[in-house]
Amino acid sequence: MRLVLDFETYFDKEYSLKKMHTLEYVRDKRFLVHGAAVQTDKSEPQWLSEASLRRFVETLPKDVELICHNTYFDGLILFHHYSFVPHVYRDTLSMARALLQPLSEHNLDYLCKFLNLGEKIPEVLQLTEGMRTLPAAIAQQLGVYALNDIELTGKLYDKLLPGMPNDELGLIDLTMRWCCRPVLHVDLKRIVRAYKKAARTRKEKIKVSGTKLEVLSSQNRFVEYATSLGIVVPRKLNAKGKEIPALAKNDLGFQQMITEYPEHRALFEGRMAAKSTLEVTRIKRIYKIGKNGTLPMPLNYYGAHTGRWSGSDGLNPQNFTKKSELRRSIIAPSNWVILVADYRQIELRLNLWFCKELAWFDVLRDGQDIYAVAASQHYGVPYEEVTEAQRFFGKTLELGLGYNMGWRKFRNQCALKKIMLSEEEAYRTVSVYRNSHPNIRGKWTELSNKLISMYQEYYKEPYDPVTFIHEGVLLPNGMRLDYAGLRPTEDGDWFYGLGNKKKKIYGGLMLENIIQALARIVLGEHLLKIHAAGITSVSSTHDEPIMVVRKKDAEEATKAVEQIMTCAPEWAPELPIEVDLSWAREYSK
Repeated sequence: MRLVLDFETYFDKEYSLKKMHTLEYVRDKRFLVHGAAVQTDKSEPQWLSEASLRRFVETLPKDVELICHNTYFDGLILFHHYSFVPHVYRDTLSMARALLQPLSEHNLDYLCKFLNLGEKIPEVLQLTEGMRTLPAAIAQQLGVYALNDIELTGKLYDKLLPGMPNDELGLIDLTMRWCCRPVLHVDLKRIVRAYKKAARTRKEKIKVSGTKLEVLSSQNRFVEYATSLGIVVPRKLNAKGKEIPALAKNDLGFQQMITEYPEHRALFEGRMAAKSTLEVTRIKRIYKIGKNGTLPMPLNYYGAHTGRWSGSDGLNPQNFTKKSELRRSIIAPSNWVILVADYRQIELRLNLWFCKELAWFDVLRDGQDIYAVAASQHYGVPYEEVTEAQRFFGKTLELGLGYNMGWRKFRNQCALKKIMLSEEEAYRTVSVYRNSHPNIRGKWTELSNKLISMYQEYYKEPYDPVTFIHEGVLLPNGMRLDYAGLRPTEDGDWFYGLGNKKKKIYGGLMLENIIQALARIVLGEHLLKIHAAGITSVSSTHDEPIMVVRKKDAEEATKAVEQIMTCAPEWAPELPIEVDLSWAREYSK
């Protein structure tokens, strides 16, 4: 049964989704449902008060196909306050992110105006602010407002549905389950220890920096202090074109400064520690969530240009540091375990396969480690004598240079990982890589030339397993990499994007986009097969499906997941896929 639904809830100046994350808002003791607009199948839409709504939910069948715009919000309410889980989750916000990615906004009003489906009724919600009991006249206006919203949502769903492959609808359903149906718990004692450790580490880095927190936190005072030490502070242009110090940890200039002044690393790490409170605040938030209930692992479906998931609701499990106390604080329900599967070098293997660097697959067939082989070649030592530190550099080399990274940026990337290279060594490393991967190097040029063709209207060229088209690349799952607004500059550079969202594109970056999109397709196909096998996934961190299984079934489930995830896709049957699996009560991998 199709159910289009839109909840309307209480809010005030302090308690609102503008100031709170969705999970905290829905679980807050102040939460109150004013009512909801609902429409089942093709019946007439109706506005239900909270009392009527509860009776309505209790009579719903098990085969409900729930359709909302921002289903995380409505689906979480259904689960947390009505104990209802639909058979299938649909989400027009997720569908729009995938099919209308170049648009500047994806809210319901903007999308419906863009597609000529209608528009929201303005300035009604403001009338309800701070009211826990609505006067009859305002309640009526709110009902009309919500009924209009579900009419728009239904129209938007019908408009977008033909463009969505069935597998992608399945992945939206999975993503909403990760968001709306949380099953993981938090080890409160352990996460308190994680908080103390993170706070202590930050404090120690600030202490050994050589200066005070006030200096490290202030841009002007830090520049003044660094200059007094003989450090030339790099500059950059901000969004308004004004020159400012380049002191963000991901600024290229800041990375170069770290490389050029290794004797002041403690100062730079102190600066980063002073400006970064993310880990500490995230731990505090997870503690609060765990204290009040189960922990979701929310992600945005199609949150990135390549189709990959992105962080959602202020919680991004993709960024939880591996083997950290934060991860270990996340636990499975009693008598269950968390099963984690991690592809081995999936992006690297796809890049080698796509660029036909097939000789490197002999390394895999011989049971050798590509990263260790790269380190052996770089350092000129026998494969058997490669150290862990050398292998780590080999990994940095292979993962960093496959997409046309230059030697300066590579040197900076290494510096961030505490691998210090001279300019000469960085240049030589990049040269050796390009000479030993001629097909990858050639692919950068080939894809740069494709941009010229993609600029032409009606262009279409199959290029197994993708197809190049005007302003886009069709992917083997029926989706596309969108380069809407593709245009050359007078200097010969290429940019894409609509409005002010202009991004540079070149051969190496397009290759990276394609490989990441293909890796995401492999992951998506395997996630759906895992779900079909009756194994519950709870989230995914880049190339790691995260699942929960009963402890007594862990060995059997591990074998089933390994069999699924080592199966190559139909569009790349010769791609060698391997996976590492582990399970434990805590999220320990």
